[in-house]
Amino acid sequence: MRITVWRTGVWALAAFLLAGLLAGCGGGGGGGGKALVRITVTPAAPYAGVGLTEQLVATGTYSDATTADVSSQVVWASANLSVATVNAGTGLVTGVALGTTAITATLEGVASSVSFVVTNNPWSTTGGLGAARYAHAATLLSNGKVLVTGGLGVSGAVAVAELYDPATGAWTAVAPLVTARYSHTATLLANGKVLVAGGTTGGVTLAGAELYDPTANTWSAAGNMTSSARASHTATRLASGKVLVAGGNLAGALNTADLYDPATNSWSAAGTLVTARYNHTATVLASGKVLVTGGTGGAALANSEEYDPTANTWSAAGGMGFARASHTATLLASGKVLAAGGANGGALASAELYDPGTRTWSTTGSLATARSTHTASLLGSGKVLLVGGTGGATLASAEVYDPGAGTWSAAGSLTAARASHTATVLNSGKVLVAGGNGVAILNSAELSWRW
Repeated sequence: MRITVWRTGVWALAAFLLAGLLAGCGGGGGGGGKALVRITVTPAAPYAGVGLTEQLVATGTYSDATTADVSSQVVWASANLSVATVNAGTGLVTGVALGTTAITATLEGVASSVSFVVTNNPWSTTGGLGAARYAHAATLLSNGKVLVTGGLGVSGAVAVAELYDPATGAWTAVAPLVTARYSHTATLLANGKVLVAGGTTGGVTLAGAELYDPTANTWSAAGNMTSSARASHTATRLASGKVLVAGGNLAGALNTADLYDPATNSWSAAGTLVTARYNHTATVLASGKVLVTGGTGGAALANSEEYDPTANTWSAAGGMGFARASHTATLLASGKVLAAGGANGGALASAELYDPGTRTWSTTGSLATARSTHTASLLGSGKVLLVGGTGGATLASAEVYDPGAGTWSAAGSLTAARASHTATVLNSGKVLVAGGNGVAILNSAELSWRW
């Protein structure tokens, strides 16, 4: 018994000494023996509108040069609560009134502040693309970054691909496309890879496709579309994971369609459209069918049609009230589809709604500014943001559609007017607008606030 007691005492003494040692060097707690040296709050220039929110992130740098997200550990505070409030435990800031206030994050005696602006303009500049371009494609990746591919630059088709990191607001060049191209499509697959298909390079329309692997940062061949080379087409990921490519231009409008199967890296025919078209739209409905609207087939088109993936067939749907091409079509939370703007001789201000239940169209509120070659983004609020485009001149304006009221309202002005650009809704709820054609081919990019 004495031996047992003596050994227990030794282990207890050792544990006591170890605990004291850890306590003496700051260990045993959240720091793990490390001292907090610095806190960095991002974004570095945060802003929001009145009644809107912005999530701040605090990153701690420790004495051993490691970093960690300490957003939920710091204490957040606003210097002027009449301008903006902040949740002390999360860093979520809410705009109260126009103005500027300091938001501070404090932990273990270390503090860091950023200037927070409450403004009535939703737009601010972010890092610029390495290559100026328009008629390119932008794809939100599974990791939250944005891949921009191809486009038309000052010297022709662009092969350069770039990644935008929302955390830093910077672009990084990644492996270039095997074939430079513009007026192509880029579709995120279920496996996280990106399928780039068709487009134009050097005056030649392409049938080839390629796959980008974000993990390996490599491109690989994805075969040729079965039916035709094409540009200014649409590409839509179906519920099955396959990608439907429809219509397009090859010395005239096409009525062919192809299916890409990621499982076999192969293409097959997908029936024949009712009407040949390009510069149209394609939208996956709640039923899994695909609605194709408008476009050009010698002249602007008013008709629409649906693709049934189960039957691999196309059928006519109701006609729009206005023929339109280079417009946008957005699936709303109600299951209806909003078609907005476009061109038919000149830019259009009209908008209309498609009801899949009745396969008919009805008018809704008109845009404040007629526009085509713009972008439309479905926001987290269920509203739709239209940005830029052409309406006699290249536009810097933006507007928001409220499905509940059926009306449009102004959404500020971009720093640079642009058309044939891209707009991507980030995981934060902000919208990234990149490139486009304005007074020149643009490499600039802008961010909206969090809607």
